[in-house]
Amino acid sequence: VHQAKGRDQIAASFELNKKINDYIAEHPTSGRNQALTQLKEQVTSALFIGKMQVAQAGIDAIAQTRPELAARIFMVAIEEANGKHVGLTDMMVRWANEDPYLAPKHGYKGETPSDLGFDAKYHVDLGEHYADFKQWLETSQSNGLLSKATLDESTKTVHLGYSYQELQDLTGAESVQMAFYFLKEAAKKADPISGDSAEMILLKKFADQSYLSQ
Repeated sequence: VHQAKGRDQIAASFELNKKINDYIAEHPTSGRNQALTQLKEQVTSALFIGKMQVAQAGIDAIAQTRPELAARIFMVAIEEANGKHVGLTDMMVRWANEDPYLAPKHGYKGETPSDLGFDAKYHVDLGEHYADFKQWLETSQSNGLLSKATLDESTKTVHLGYSYQELQDLTGAESVQMAFYFLKEAAKKADPISGDSAEMILLKKFADQSYLSQ
C-alpha cells in the first residue's frame, strides 16, 4: 500500500481489506483477527474522512469483490467531495451494482501456456463439443482465420486471443460461424441453470484474469 500512489494506492488499500475479510472468514478463531480488524479499521478511517464518509457504504460494498472498480469510483467521489460532478458517485455505484458486465466475475483459474504467441482472452473448456469445435477451427485456420486460437487436447480447452465481439465479426466465414456456435454451446453447458447469455458465461467462467481486469 505504501509503495503505491493515487488510484493504485486506493486499490491496494481495498485489496488489503478484502484479504483481511477473506482471512477472518476462513480462520474465525485465529489469534490474529483482532489485530487484522484494527488494521482494516485504520485503513478504512484513513480513506473515508470528512465528506468522503457519505460515499463509504456504497464503495465499501463494491470493494468486497471488486477493489479496482471501487478505487475508480473512489477517485470520482473525491472530486465530488471537492464540488465537481455532483451526483456522479451515486450514479456510478448504482451502475456498478446493476450492470451485469460489472458484476463480480471469477474467470479462468487455470494455468495459461507461456508459448501461445498471443494474449489470451478466454480459456474455454469445450467438453463434449471439443471434436466439433476442433474440426471447424482447423478448417478456419487452413483458410487463414482464427490464428489466435490454440487447442489443448489433454484438457479439451481452447485458448483464444479474441473478444466475443471480434469472434462475432468473423462469422461471415462459415467455418468461423460453426466454431463460434460450438464455443457458445460449450459455454451454455458450463452454466445451464443461470439463464445468462453465452457471452456472459464466457466472461464469468473462462475469461483470462488480465482480460477481466480491463
